[in-house]
Amino acid sequence: MEKKILIAVDDSVHSNYAIQYASKIAEYVKNVRFTIFHVQPTISQYLLDEAEKNPKARAELGKVIAKNSGVGRNLLASFKEKMVRKGISDESI
Repeated sequence: MEKKILIAVDDSVHSNYAIQYASKIAEYVKNVRFTIFHVQPTISQYLLDEAEKNPKARAELGKVIAKNSGVGRNLLASFKEKMVRKGISDESI
């Protein structure tokens, strides 16, 4: 039976420890899949409301969302790379 482990990450040292711990688990537990999960910061309701009325605010909000998305993707890619370097197969993440 396949085991599944969800690892919530951010840019904290605790996330690094969680990735290290999960990588250690993989040495002893076979047939395990990992999901690395990151939640982007919440966008202020004020900014969302303002973006509906003001095209300039809409453009700025688009930049913020794109930046948050990029940071999240980079963070997930970094943690995945760390796990692969520790010997976990790419398909298991």
